[in-house]
Amino acid sequence: MNKNIGSGQKLVRVLQIGFLAPTIIAIIIVGYAWVSHQYDMFNEKALDLKTHLNSLYMERVKEEVENSLEYVDYAKSQTKDRLKAYIKDRTYEAIASADYIFRQNADKPLEEKAKKIIDSLKPLRFKDGRGYYFAVDSQGIARLLPAMEELEGEYIGDLTTQEGTKTVWRIIEEVSREGEGYFEYSATKPGFAGVNHHKISFIKYYPPLDWYMGAGEYLDDVENEIKDEVLSRLDTVHFGQDGYIFAATYDGVSLLGPAKGKNVLKDENHWGRETVEKMISTAKAGGGFVEYSVPNPNGSGPIEKISYVREASGWDWYIGAGMNRPEIEKELAVKIVALKKIANRNVATIVLVLFLACMVILTISYVLGKGLEKSFLEFEGFFREAAHQDILIDLQRIHFQDFANLAASANEMITKKRLAENEARIARLYLQDLINSMPSIIIGVEKEGRVHSWNSKAEQAAGVTSSEALGQMLDQVFPNFAQYMGHLKSAIQDRRIRHEEKVAMIMDGRVHFWDLTIYPLMSGEMEGAVVKMDDVTERVRWEELMIQTEKMVSLGGLAAGMAHEINNPLAVLMQNSEVIIHRMTGDNPASEKAARECGTTMDGIRVFMENRGVVRMLKAVREAGGRISAIVSNMLDFAGNQDSGFFPQNIARLLDKTIELASSDYNLHRRFDFKSISIIKEYDAALPGVPCDPSRIQQVVFSLLQNAAQALNDVEDPSIIPSITIKTSLQGPLARIEICDNGPGMDEETRKRAFEPFFTTKTVGKGTGLGLSVAYFLITEFHAGKMQVQSEPGQGTCFMIDLPLELHN
Repeated sequence: MNKNIGSGQKLVRVLQIGFLAPTIIAIIIVGYAWVSHQYDMFNEKALDLKTHLNSLYMERVKEEVENSLEYVDYAKSQTKDRLKAYIKDRTYEAIASADYIFRQNADKPLEEKAKKIIDSLKPLRFKDGRGYYFAVDSQGIARLLPAMEELEGEYIGDLTTQEGTKTVWRIIEEVSREGEGYFEYSATKPGFAGVNHHKISFIKYYPPLDWYMGAGEYLDDVENEIKDEVLSRLDTVHFGQDGYIFAATYDGVSLLGPAKGKNVLKDENHWGRETVEKMISTAKAGGGFVEYSVPNPNGSGPIEKISYVREASGWDWYIGAGMNRPEIEKELAVKIVALKKIANRNVATIVLVLFLACMVILTISYVLGKGLEKSFLEFEGFFREAAHQDILIDLQRIHFQDFANLAASANEMITKKRLAENEARIARLYLQDLINSMPSIIIGVEKEGRVHSWNSKAEQAAGVTSSEALGQMLDQVFPNFAQYMGHLKSAIQDRRIRHEEKVAMIMDGRVHFWDLTIYPLMSGEMEGAVVKMDDVTERVRWEELMIQTEKMVSLGGLAAGMAHEINNPLAVLMQNSEVIIHRMTGDNPASEKAARECGTTMDGIRVFMENRGVVRMLKAVREAGGRISAIVSNMLDFAGNQDSGFFPQNIARLLDKTIELASSDYNLHRRFDFKSISIIKEYDAALPGVPCDPSRIQQVVFSLLQNAAQALNDVEDPSIIPSITIKTSLQGPLARIEICDNGPGMDEETRKRAFEPFFTTKTVGKGTGLGLSVAYFLITEFHAGKMQVQSEPGQGTCFMIDLPLELHN
């Protein structure tokens, strides 16, 4: 054989050149693309930063204006209530002062006592001297009238308002019936001749003197005070470096801000007149942003600004806040410089890495070339002899020690290879055991989605063994994963980890939640991915429980607040209903007089009212209001303090209140009406007071009543009348409460798991499975009592609660 066939040295050089040239070219291309990408990212981030910063500043300015307007609306809403409360307090003070003087001069004649009271109250003033006290007796004689002293002692019953109402007799009529009251009317305000202003007075009857005493105030005076308070409050609002709130009237008068007190619209030469006009038109149109320029205090070019303005309805104001464009540009410039430094640092790092990569590749190429060249020379003869040997090379056939050493090394390599293969097999088995022991689902897939690894957790979840799954498409052996095959393919193609949290899958008839992570294989030798799924069902349910708990706490507070708010108009409704009934049915001279003036009689009106059922309707309104008041009272008690302490409670009364609260519970979604259920009460009258937390016992009973009502809703037999029996009894040292229904009952499996957290027989979205478990906890742990259930299919359900009659730590 010709020894010169093929030159090992030439082959090595060809390999080196063929390896180095495309590698370096590829590095240069990759480096250029990498650097370009870094600068493209920098430009994109700079643009996004500018947009974000502008939006952030504009949103901040708008938020400040909206908050200010909310405060203005709140302050306006308090005007009348604040005025009423103030004049009522002043009137009560006058009554108290008069009563004190009256009692101190008990032995004096009545007229002398009256004069002392008049002398004491006449000089008193309030509300910066505007407010004063007045009094008139039941005959319409003015007894105290500081604003018109010439009328004191005179008959003023014929004085009328602009609307033609005889004020004095209206006051006497209303106050005679109620004892006190508010009166709103129009009156001429001192200093504003010919102009009527809205005024509110509070008058209270003082029996010892047969006087009607009171105090009043003009509504616009109180509104002006509130405006001053609002401006003072808004003047303290600052944000950013130099952000502030400004306000002005539509007449151009600045109320708040740098131009406070000036009227820019009247100054034709003022630089801001056009801007103010633009702000006014924008505010009247519903509000928005206004861009404009202001002079620079240092004399350089104007400063660009943008402000947000909105109308303060009812006051003819507009309120706004602004920001300086240079402030945004300055912050933006600082952030862009920081971004550019990062980009330049990244580019420098890329260049250095690519340079080092080239050096490493050149070094490796040189070393490998030398090694290959030497190996070719030393093993040429060896491979000619050992090329066709199946197992080990026979060292006796090697005549030269150097090649014999190489052959021995080759034999040793083969032996070690066998050992390595055996160890690799053991390692694969160990790795498989390790993967099978993990609590997560671990699935290995090839590029097209075929399974090549399948642990025991995957077998349990999919119900498919490893031998059945290997080589199959993942979505075929694990149908629940079909909707995420797109995520799998994109993760493999992009070589980026994909992560999805709280993925819902139905397994074993139950909804399970999983955290799904797809890890693409990064080695480059094979394409595929590892799918990892962690069961987070319990965590999700606890998170949902916490969210639901916070929501119910908020709703409880809202319900309590609404109940308080309902009481006020409800009281007015019931009171006015009673007044109307009294006026229509009672003997009232004022009503008789009004009827005669209308050309009829009260008897005729009463006959008409009876024939038309008006009185019956009014009484029905009054009774309905009473029922609403009772429901609201129960809601307030139920939504009250949840840690009221342990005190002896009348269990029968507590149960009745809970039943009454539940009777107003109609759930359209669950389609049951508690009022359609027959409630049977069997209370033990000899049962003593039971020490317990009433609000928590109500919570437990309310939950059991709701469960019973929902169960009765599932009864399909029309011959069965839905009923709930509530019984109390004494069981030695325990007080027992039994709540039983004649519903469909429970099978043994459901009964055993009734108090288990998250267990529910309801469909998804209709129950959390926590109601009975919370009730069980409140009875057994919080009250050291017992709770059990008895039920059979078709025989109804009975819950029994035992509470100790003596407290123990």
